[in-house]
Amino acid sequence: MHFNDSRGPSASFVPLTADARKLKPADFARRDGLEVQLGGTRYLRKDADHWISLTGDGLKAKIVPVTPRELALCLFVTPKHIGDLEPGRYKGTAVVVNGPEKEALAAVPVELSFRSSRWAGIGVVVLAVVLGLAVSVLSEAAAIQQQLHTGPRQALKRYASQLRLPVLLILAAVGGSVVFAQIYGSDPAWGSNGDDFMKLFAVCFIAQMSSNEGIDAVRRVAGKP
Repeated sequence: MHFNDSRGPSASFVPLTADARKLKPADFARRDGLEVQLGGTRYLRKDADHWISLTGDGLKAKIVPVTPRELALCLFVTPKHIGDLEPGRYKGTAVVVNGPEKEALAAVPVELSFRSSRWAGIGVVVLAVVLGLAVSVLSEAAAIQQQLHTGPRQALKRYASQLRLPVLLILAAVGGSVVFAQIYGSDPAWGSNGDDFMKLFAVCFIAQMSSNEGIDAVRRVAGKP
């Protein structure tokens, strides 16, 4: 179940079929003795410090009869009720057990993924774009200052009056949007690692400097024509 940056409730249903060798159809329909447990560590675990328990308010599992030989394993998740929920992938196994011996009848892998707020990613992109634009604009103004032997303020005003600046702004907006969609939009667990923020910033900033305008800026700083 992918929640992305949403923390709204969601449910997932998995159909199950009775094994006649282990359970009678009548017992299967009545659900006598059937329970749902989390196998292994009994948690959905992200890492050693972050996990989700089946006994918590934010995660519940139920068994719903469909036919005499079919059940549905229903998993209900309310992220807002999970304490200290961090972005990431929480993995585990839901096991349907039967009777006092807790005989395992079915095991279903479970994965819940959460990512950081969309606004956090947008903020990183905006910062990278602004800094990339600042480098480009200042390098352009420095080139004008050298050519016309004028002051920094006059060079900035002259560059701002050129049509090249709107083109640079449009390229920056498009480039930032593409990077955001590719990195943030394609990762349902973005933000689970602290490096995710730095990677998004670095790729977005490099994308600004990799455009023709950015290449020209680097050449001017290096003193090349």
